[in-house]
Amino acid sequence: MRLQSKKVGMMLKIKQLSDTRILNEINRMIFEGAEVLIILLGENKEQETKSFPALFHKLAIFQTVTEKRKGQNSEKHLDKTGPGTEEEPFFDLLVFIPCTGTQLSILTEIIPRDYNGLPLVVAPLLEKDPHPPLSDISLLLEIQGIYFVPFGPLAGKKEGKAQTLSLFSRLDLLTESCIAALDGQSLKHSFWENNFFPG
Repeated sequence: MRLQSKKVGMMLKIKQLSDTRILNEINRMIFEGAEVLIILLGENKEQETKSFPALFHKLAIFQTVTEKRKGQNSEKHLDKTGPGTEEEPFFDLLVFIPCTGTQLSILTEIIPRDYNGLPLVVAPLLEKDPHPPLSDISLLLEIQGIYFVPFGPLAGKKEGKAQTLSLFSRLDLLTESCIAALDGQSLKHSFWENNFFPG
C-alpha cells in the first residue's frame, strides 16, 4: 500500500463528484492506504475568484509574495480555523482538478514562483474549454512542488467551424502521480509536445 497513512485533500466542484474517472481514482487511493478528504469548491464565478485563493492558502500553508517581501512568518497569518500548521500540516498532499481555465489562471496568480507549501498535484480537465490557458500551465510547470498528471492537447472538430484545441488529462494516472509527488517527482512522460490525442 503505497499511500499508507497519507492524508490527501482533493479539491473538487460538486458536479465533479459524478465523474466516474475521478471516483475510480479516489477508490484506488483508498485501496493504496490513503485517507482521502474531499474539499468542495464554490460553484459560481464569484466564489471561484474570491473564496478559492483564501481557501488554498489555508490548506497548502505557504507564504504569499507580499508576506515574503515583508519578512512575515506565514503561520502567524494563517486563519486558525484552517487545518494544520506550518510545522504540522493536516494534509500530506493536495490534489486540484480544475475544470475551467479560470481556476488555473487563479492558481497561477496566487502561487509564488518559489512556492514552499504542500506538494500539489494538478490534473486539468479542460476538454470543454476551447481556449485553455497554455501560458498559465507553462508557468506552473516550472514551479517546484507542483506536479501535473500527464496531459496533452486533444484535437476536436465541430461542424462548420475550424478545429478546436482542448486539454486531455490521463486521470487514470492520478494515483501514480500522487505517489511520485510525495517523492518529489513527476511522472517521466509529463511534458509539452506537439502531438495530438485522437479526437
